[in-house]
Amino acid sequence: MDPTSRNSARQTEWPPLGYLPPQSFFTAMEAATGRSPGFSQVELEKLASNERWIALPASYKRAAGEICQLMRSAGHATVRGWFTSTWGNVPESQQRRDLYHSATLCDMRIDEYLTAHGTTGLRWALTHDDMLEGLFRQLSAAREFQITGDAAATSRILAFRSANESVLPSWLQTETRRWSNQVHKQELRVCGPKCSAGHGIPHPKENTRARPFGMKTSGAAGSTEC
Repeated sequence: MDPTSRNSARQTEWPPLGYLPPQSFFTAMEAATGRSPGFSQVELEKLASNERWIALPASYKRAAGEICQLMRSAGHATVRGWFTSTWGNVPESQQRRDLYHSATLCDMRIDEYLTAHGTTGLRWALTHDDMLEGLFRQLSAAREFQITGDAAATSRILAFRSANESVLPSWLQTETRRWSNQVHKQELRVCGPKCSAGHGIPHPKENTRARPFGMKTSGAAGSTEC
C-alpha cells in the first residue's frame, strides 16, 4: 500500500499541527451552541501573553448607559444629584463618602468626554469606558443592597470581581444549577416520600435531652452519665 495515500487519509481525519479551521467552522459552531467565542484581537494577544489583564472583556454586557439613563429619568441632572437625593437620609459613614466620591468621578468623566468629543464621545464612553462601567455598577449595586439587603445579588452587579468568587461563565453556571436540580429531583423520586420525611437518618434510641451530671439514665440501672 502506498504510504503517501495512507498519510493523506490520516490528514482528512486528523488536521495537521498548526492547521486552523476556516471561518465557516466558527460560524457553524456559534450557530450550533448559541455562544460566540467573543475574543477580539487585542484580547487574544493578552491571553497569549503574561500581561496582567485588568480590563473588562469586549463581550462584557455593559449596563452603564442604562443605569445613567434611569438616574437622569428620575429627574436628576447629574449623578451626584441622584446620589444626594437617594442617600440623603443615610447617616454619614465611610461607605457614603466613598459612594459620593464615585458619583463625582462619574460626572467628571462624562464631562471630559462631552467637552472633548460631544455626544459621540458620550455614546462611546457609556458603552466602552471600563471606569464608568465599574463606577455606575458600584453605585447601582449599593442602591440595590439598600433596597433589598441581598448581598449575593449585589456582588453579581459589580463589574470587577474578587479572586475568591466563581470564575464560571453565566451560561455554565445556569447549566450546572439546572443539572444539579434535575439530579436532586431524580433522587427524591427514587427515594420516595421517605426522603422528605427524613427516613434513613439515624435517630438516637434514648432521649438525648440534657440531664444533670451524674443522673441515672432510664433503662440502665446503676449507670450514670459522664
